[in-house]
Amino acid sequence: MAYTNGIFYINLASGSDAARTALTSCIASNPSGTITRINKTAHGLVTGAVVDLTLFTTWLNAAFKITVVDANNFDLDNTTWQATADADGTVTPRGGSSWSDAWLTFTTGASAVRLATGDTLRIAKTADEVSLAQNATWTDGSQTVTLTTAVTKKIEDAIVAWTPSTNVTSATTNIRKIGATSTIITPLAAFTTGKLAYRAIAGGGTQDFSGYQYLNLWYQTNNVTAAGTYKLCLCSDTTGDTIVNEVLLPSQLANTSYTPVSINYGAALGASIQSVAIYCVIDAGADQIRINNIFASNGDISLKTLIGKTGDVNYNIQSIDGVTIKIDSNNTTSTGRGYSGTSSTQTLYYQVPYEITTTGIANTLNRTGNRGAGLNICSGGWNTSTNLRDGMTVFGSSLLGVGAVFSATAGWRFENFKFARFQNMMTAANITEYSNIVFCGGSVAIQSNTVIDVKLLNCLVYNCSSSLSITNAEIYYINTNFYNNTSSPVSTTIGNYFLSCIFANNGAASISVNNTGTFGTSALLLRNCTLSDATEFSFNTFSIAYSFNHDNTLNNHWAFHNGATVNWQTTVFQGTDPGAWRTVTSSTVRTSTNPIPIKIAEVACAASALVTVKVWVKKDHATNIAAAIYVEDALYNIAGVVASEVTKANDTSWEELTLTFTPTEAGVVPIFAKTYYIAGNSNSYIGSVTITQA
Repeated sequence: MAYTNGIFYINLASGSDAARTALTSCIASNPSGTITRINKTAHGLVTGAVVDLTLFTTWLNAAFKITVVDANNFDLDNTTWQATADADGTVTPRGGSSWSDAWLTFTTGASAVRLATGDTLRIAKTADEVSLAQNATWTDGSQTVTLTTAVTKKIEDAIVAWTPSTNVTSATTNIRKIGATSTIITPLAAFTTGKLAYRAIAGGGTQDFSGYQYLNLWYQTNNVTAAGTYKLCLCSDTTGDTIVNEVLLPSQLANTSYTPVSINYGAALGASIQSVAIYCVIDAGADQIRINNIFASNGDISLKTLIGKTGDVNYNIQSIDGVTIKIDSNNTTSTGRGYSGTSSTQTLYYQVPYEITTTGIANTLNRTGNRGAGLNICSGGWNTSTNLRDGMTVFGSSLLGVGAVFSATAGWRFENFKFARFQNMMTAANITEYSNIVFCGGSVAIQSNTVIDVKLLNCLVYNCSSSLSITNAEIYYINTNFYNNTSSPVSTTIGNYFLSCIFANNGAASISVNNTGTFGTSALLLRNCTLSDATEFSFNTFSIAYSFNHDNTLNNHWAFHNGATVNWQTTVFQGTDPGAWRTVTSSTVRTSTNPIPIKIAEVACAASALVTVKVWVKKDHATNIAAAIYVEDALYNIAGVVASEVTKANDTSWEELTLTFTPTEAGVVPIFAKTYYIAGNSNSYIGSVTITQA
């Protein structure tokens, strides 16, 4: 009998993917009832472990979860004893059964052959946020966070050309993280190794860095280079020749991306430093090195750490200059969207992610799950001491805006993770859930794909540079918030649904609407969502977004169109009606061939009986727009219905329009109203509807 709902453990720091030692000469028996017990002296297993039985009689040769009886015996869960001709065999633990037995990786440890549909992976949490022991000032809508006291010291901003050696040139580029430009150093083909270029230390004269032991900078090369190809040096002379401190710079895997560098020198830096230099250790041929924002620190905040307030440590660092920290938005200019929220001065916290270096996909999960047998669960944030989930597992890319964390087949639920600086978390797959996920400072949270049945629950998307776009149908965003993204944070197509989401401080429209349906399950639907951006929706087609309880306000219902809006209002109404639906036409694109439609009723009709529909209609301008009610013919309706349309007169008074039809079969007939542009922008209104059938 195969097991169900196994729980496995992954510790990315100290686990092991090695095959576990097989237990040979194990004896199966039936101590009582239906129990199947395995005897093996000093088996060393734990309750809940998954084991594979081989070399027994056929019915026993399968995978089982176990319950430990004592040091020498364990029972096979959910197993009914059967008569067996061969009770002697081998038991092989799959591993990952506890934190002390944890796997090391997703791809090799949690391989498809080690998992079954419905299994859970528990991932050790990243160390919790740490207080910097001082306050910082956060301002709504600002990129700047201001410390009370500096905890770093500037070495050189690297915003001007440096003094180059022979066969080396130096210039600047506007691809930068601090200032208006960054420094470029270009060794020509004739250059081999040695000093490339130098620059006098910031502030001039002799500077003391003995209170620090970490060197930090943004670093990028044109060539893919091995670790140690270049080194950063602090020098006691003014020309970068007398090296006091040096650190080898890391490998560069992508020539399109800055690498945030923070290296522990292992001892105090020099007390009498006058210049900083870049040296070439391994001849890289013709190359180009870009550097920016060089500073010393003590291993707390760096270009790799996340910073924030209590409960919101989700911001990447673009630059540090004394007490001034700039928030990063995966940008290569010195501007970004910054912070959105309550302006305040309070304790600053920081967190150091688990670092991943990849230009492709870091982890692969190949076991497929489903909603019937069960989703596979990849759960981060687990405390290895208490086996309770009390934190997050945090991944940070060493290449800004490059690489993905996961590739997974259909049927997975990911929960309690934070992803910083990646190209994306993963490419979307069918039947996937994301719960309590933070994606911050990267390109796009989830790579676009044509899938169905995807849910984002209680997620945050912060300071990203591209739109999240999952196409097809049944894409749900629930309690998922989008802040400070440099473009529209979401691009939607058919069948996207938003519930209780917040959009704020984004650089373009809250939602970019593309090719959605007009009505029904293919439409874009929002409920209880707050859209605080200057532009709430942008449209590439004649699509519609429906927002119920818009801006989280009860009964504030809107339909947003390309060039128009429709909403329920109570200022203009007919007679004793409680209000009316208002259509605001604001663009010449809404002509008679592309009117603004509203479904105002669905009528349950008997066969062969006259249906009369009466609708009150008003316009604010007699001739700038047209307004009408209509019914479509039998091609889009039930048999016997003939297309019919009645247009409001060219005046500004309320008018009751009458529409009649006689279906030849029973069924439901939708009734529509429409407004379109003629000579200028204006408003129309739909009041009460009366329907009778003879």
